[in-house]
Amino acid sequence: MISALYIDDCNPLLGIVSRFLTRNGDMTVETAMSLQDGGEMVRNHRYGVVIMDYNLKDSKGLEFFRQLRGEGITIPVIIFTLDACREIEDGLLEPGRVWFVRKCSGTVSGVGELDRIIRQEICSP
Repeated sequence: MISALYIDDCNPLLGIVSRFLTRNGDMTVETAMSLQDGGEMVRNHRYGVVIMDYNLKDSKGLEFFRQLRGEGITIPVIIFTLDACREIEDGLLEPGRVWFVRKCSGTVSGVGELDRIIRQEICSP
């Protein structure tokens, strides 16, 4: 069973992404609406992957990512964001442990890419 944490301050998107990723019954997705709450969850639970928006109200994903790595938490991270800034990707470059997925206006292609990365690149046997 794949266990994921999805952090985003857009409540409707939390539900959409969670339902899509759990549709096959082989993945669980817990959600948080802030990096503070998500950080507590990461420190207290075991997840196979963390999916997070880059630009949240309480902090930036890059700062959160660096904080996790500074604490020795090496869980794979997927940054799921509307921002298309190259510096975000460059700042998060850590081959095999960090992915950058662009949210699309239609959401389906972005969520489909999340699903593909989780199943094929992160949690494949």
